[in-house]
Amino acid sequence: MSYAPSTIKRAGLSHRTRIEPPGRPITATDDLTRAVWACEITGWPSGYRGTRDAALLVAVASKTAGGLGLTRKQTRALTLSELAANIGSVERTDPPRTCPRCVLWRWVTLADLNLTWGRAAVRQHLTIDRPLTSVHVCDTPAPAPDGTGLWWAFCSIDQHGWTEDWKPMSARAITTVIARRRTGNPVTDEPRFIKPVPDNMDTAAAVAALDEMNDRIEAACAAADEVNARVAAALALHANS
Repeated sequence: MSYAPSTIKRAGLSHRTRIEPPGRPITATDDLTRAVWACEITGWPSGYRGTRDAALLVAVASKTAGGLGLTRKQTRALTLSELAANIGSVERTDPPRTCPRCVLWRWVTLADLNLTWGRAAVRQHLTIDRPLTSVHVCDTPAPAPDGTGLWWAFCSIDQHGWTEDWKPMSARAITTVIARRRTGNPVTDEPRFIKPVPDNMDTAAAVAALDEMNDRIEAACAAADEVNARVAAALALHANS
């Protein structure tokens, strides 16, 4: 049996799905729920990274999806005390495991625990005490991190659970987390090992080249954020017209 070209075309269009770039912030509530659910919040150090990544997804997700709607640049400039102050800005939803407000609460609590007592306390909390997921932890006041200190809200965490809290995550690392968490793949935004450096290698030049490359990547991410913001504004204007 043969079909007309128009019939084949309509059949193809009916099965076509909307595909978003994996590194683009989440704009649908269901997508955010699935991505957050896939993030580990127990175990070491996977639970440490997973708790951070879930909060990061909420921070960059659009407000229509239940997030804070921050750009990568705004997320990098966010301090832990500012994130704690914005926990009430997102919705309280069920179940508690994927509640955006609980997700931010868990990360602020964990990051504050690391700053106050160190990684050993964080490890004990994730492996022995284990975070609560059956109740809304966001119903209790979140810790109030020291606002006088410049503690970044999101920092890189290596495979041993050490946190680079002296600098924020790069825009490239944020994009990597969004892309891999959306697809449910394990996230390795930090290096698993360091290869030996050859004796004849000009390390200063190599570091300078890497810094320049990272600057270009972050500039490209910032430009992409601006384009996304203009597109969102145009879509909103069109919807209201």
